[in-house]
Amino acid sequence: MKSVRGSGRARAQSIVGLAVALPFFLFVLIGAFQLLLSAYVQQVALGAAQDAARLAASRDATAEDAAAVAGSRARDLLNVGLGKLPDSTQVNVDSAGDTVTVTVTVKVNPLVPLVDQLGLGTIEAHSRASREFFRPGGGTSA
Repeated sequence: MKSVRGSGRARAQSIVGLAVALPFFLFVLIGAFQLLLSAYVQQVALGAAQDAARLAASRDATAEDAAAVAGSRARDLLNVGLGKLPDSTQVNVDSAGDTVTVTVTVKVNPLVPLVDQLGLGTIEAHSRASREFFRPGGGTSA
């Protein structure tokens, strides 16, 4: 009889151990997915910002037209790379003088709590490129 009681107690202990460990394991697993998702969103946002800055800098157009084309390109890349994943996306193109600066901000829904407090909910990527244009004499003053 003692062996039956002992095995029942061991079974109950293992169930309690599983009930304690399983939520912790799932929280860590989903947290790892959130970290990987944030890294992926960062890379897509950075690629969109770099491509948009490169496009705006190489355009032989007014600063406003180049900024409009670059913003459209960045939004297209974000839509292709992230689809409906982000909560919101924002693209700012600043063309001041000889440089073009593109800032891409993406807000992603968190999978686990405390993501916004850790700074993983909102991703920002910045890229800067020099505008290309013809300079007579190679840019040197005579």
